[in-house]
Formats: sequence, structure tokens, C-alpha cells
Amino acid sequence: MTNKYGEMKPAELRRAIDTVGVAILPLGALQWHGNHLPLGSDGIIAETFATKLAEAVSGVLLPTLYTPMTPVPHEYSLAVKSEIFRGILYDTLNGLKAAGFRTVCIVSGNVTEGHRVELYETATQFIGAELYVVAGTPLEVLERDDLMDHAGRWETAQLLALRPDLVDLTAVPEIQTPKTSGILGEDPRCGKKEEAQALLSQALNVWVKWIRTPDIREIERFYARRIKSVSLYLEEHAALSWEQATKAWWEKLD
Repeated sequence: MTNKYGEMKPAELRRAIDTVGVAILPLGALQWHGNHLPLGSDGIIAETFATKLAEAVSGVLLPTLYTPMTPVPHEYSLAVKSEIFRGILYDTLNGLKAAGFRTVCIVSGNVTEGHRVELYETATQFIGAELYVVAGTPLEVLERDDLMDHAGRWETAQLLALRPDLVDLTAVPEIQTPKTSGILGEDPRCGKKEEAQALLSQALNVWVKWIRTPDIREIERFYARRIKSVSLYLEEHAALSWEQATKAWWEKLD
């Protein structure tokens, strides 16, 4: 049974905080994922994985927070400004800390560079303020950059493993340029649910380990490595806002 923050009475929440003290916060986005995946793919993946994580560690699952910062440019992509995202994230973590939670896991489905960097930097701020924060996409703890695609092989595989009813591979075009297909990565038709299930299981074990045996130095090193993994993107767009950077990056794509 999943402990859901919004469905718990105050006494139930107090017991969960006192006994376990772990909150799980899924982050989603509403953005174009081509014609073969739903617009809410990020949130669906994050929420499904976060639910499994909450059950594994007896944590409290918060409702999925849809704060889509720097989505892939498209008429159906919704966005909030980066400073708003930063404020929402900071206030939510501060509120959970004030409530008495000692650990917060932020499971994000959005792989865009700006979103991830803001996530890591905010998480690091709270680690020094008596709140242990583990944050990233479900598979990011495996530290394989090839898994950080958008509507490609690996994101499609995760949807096939978690919500196959929402995937339509017949809608994948033969020619897959990012601007016409929304696909950034390998052909989504290469995605296999069995591969994703194995990776998600492996990743879940890492998340659980980091929750049960907190290591502040290791999680800080993890964030530093993940920021370094997008260093070229950061160097190219250092003088721009995240929104300007996304626009400049998109315009350069074929």
C-alpha cells in the first residue's frame, strides 16, 4: 500500500514522518514527445517509478508536480519560467523540511539540461541544511548518458514497460529529424520493454540504497558528475538564460 500525502490524515502523516521520514516527489512536464508518445510522458514515468520507490522504502508519495521548465519547443509544450521552477522547488523542499521529513527524493521525468542543473543545484543547497535530497531522472543514477534521450529508444522503452497502452509505434515516421518527429536519440522502435524493466529495476535498487544508507559526500559527487556531463551545453550557452539556451539549441538542430 502506498502512503499518499494528499490522502493521509494529520496523525497518519505524523507517524510516517516520525518512523521513516522519507518523502517522494515526482516531477513531470507537459511537452511534445512526437506522435507516438503522450504529452505527459515525463510525469507518467516519474510518477510510476516514484510509486514503486515509495512502496520499497515505506515513504510518503506526494502528488506529481507538473512544472515543465525548458520543454522541447512546440505549440503543445507548456512551460514555466526557470525562476518560477526554482522557487516552487525551493519552497516545496523547505515545506517538507519544516514538516519534519529528513529525506526527500525528487524523481523527475524531464531530461532537459537546464531543468536537471537547477534540480541538482537546489538539492545541493538543502543537503547542507539538514535535509538529505536525492534527485534525478529514474535511470540517471546509472550514469549512462545514452539513456537520457527524448522520445527515443530509451524513453519509449520505459513507457512500454510502465504504460504500454499509451505507446503507438505505428506513428513513428521513417525520417526522424528532431524538428519534425520530436525524437532526440535512437529510433524508438528499437525500444524493448524487457530492457527497460531491467534498467528500472537496477535503478530502483540504487535509489533504495541511497535512501537507506545516506552518504552526503557521495550524493554531492553524483550531482557534480551529472552537471559535468552537460558541460559542453553549459559552455556554449553560458551567457544565456535557460529559456534562451533552449531556443538557441533548437534553432541549430537540423
